[in-house]
Amino acid sequence: MPKLRNVQGVEYFQVNEIAVREYHPLPDGQGEPTEVHMCIDIVGFPGEVVCRLKSGRATDELIVALITHRKRVFGDANNERV
Repeated sequence: MPKLRNVQGVEYFQVNEIAVREYHPLPDGQGEPTEVHMCIDIVGFPGEVVCRLKSGRATDELIVALITHRKRVFGDANNERV
């Protein structure tokens, strides 16, 4: 079971969009990608907030966490919470 956290007092922000992109270190965007970026466009913020995932393991951990919480909150493919 995922670790539960009390979010009382945490400030929330309205999100316009969340995009997942590859990061290429060269200025022209060419070359091999070296990171996965989760880019979050927040209402009223200048630019995006970017979460940099610097390894396959970090990316996999985020994916597993999202799937786990999705199933607990919204249910599985049959809409049954697990």
